[in-house]
Amino acid sequence: MLAIDKLEHDKIIEVAQIMGYDSAKPTELNQYINDISKMDLWDISRIIFFGKKY
Repeated sequence: MLAIDKLEHDKIIEVAQIMGYDSAKPTELNQYINDISKMDLWDISRIIFFGKKY
């Protein structure tokens, strides 16, 4: 959870969108945030720079 605390809300949304979050389905956002919160900063950085398939 510490890694997600270091991210701004916009960055969390960006990571969620790369992972497949559809803004037309806002109820799914909590699941993506939960998944992101389990990652460390290294994994989050890889998703941002290399996309979903790193």
